[in-house]
Amino acid sequence: MFPDGTTTTNAGYDENGADGSVYDADGTMVGSQSGRGQAVTGDGTYIYRSGDGGDAGRSEKNWIVRWKPTERMTYWQKDWAGGKWSRFRVDAKARIAGLAAWNGELFVSDAAGGAIKVYRLDAFPKPGTDLPGVVEPVRSLPLERPGHLTFDDAGRLWAIQTCVKGKDKKRDDGRKAGEWRDYHNLEEWGGTTQAGRVVCCNHRDGRVIATIDDLSEPMDLAYSTKDKMLLVAERGTDHQIRFYSDLDAKPKLARTFGAKGGIFGLLAVLCG
Repeated sequence: MFPDGTTTTNAGYDENGADGSVYDADGTMVGSQSGRGQAVTGDGTYIYRSGDGGDAGRSEKNWIVRWKPTERMTYWQKDWAGGKWSRFRVDAKARIAGLAAWNGELFVSDAAGGAIKVYRLDAFPKPGTDLPGVVEPVRSLPLERPGHLTFDDAGRLWAIQTCVKGKDKKRDDGRKAGEWRDYHNLEEWGGTTQAGRVVCCNHRDGRVIATIDDLSEPMDLAYSTKDKMLLVAERGTDHQIRFYSDLDAKPKLARTFGAKGGIFGLLAVLCG
């Protein structure tokens, strides 16, 4: 979400080809991009989104695509050839779980590598072109289980550290469940063995400045420039949006949005 109310969203799949969408302050869709993706962000001029292509059987993992907010595109239509967007590829072993842009740099959560990788935005080629090979990060900020990212007005980087689920069940690809959250395939792995949290990091060296620990399964976060608060979507038992204030010191819970327990918690109250 941006100061003018523009909002970017990301979905693993959308039947109408709007997996990554852009909405204005009135809730009207002004641009979109198809192709399954893991994360999306923007810098006021461009939208940045990670994805794997997803159309017509294509497999294009670990591309990060840049396009203008008001454009609607699909991978399979080869819109990049028409000069609508550009892209570059990151490490093939990476698992992108979050994106955030700040001061000419793109911050990328690599859940598999246990780090937030930092790339320069001027590394993107001109629209309609790809870069050969893999783009290397300019620095790496170590963080276990990094998830979605956002920045506040002061340039502090806020990152989700995803929860760890039970490890008894193995995934179809042979990896042990619970090693890191897979935002592309939200398979349930039983009870939580380690709660998630939100950390505030120095965006230059990765030093942890503050933590928010009263969470179970944080799924996403955003910063409100109007209220100067951090909004965290909690998927745990509360199923609420949590608003945190005092970000300059020790963040504290200011209020929540939504019925505690979500719709099923509300039904339990109504039904006795």
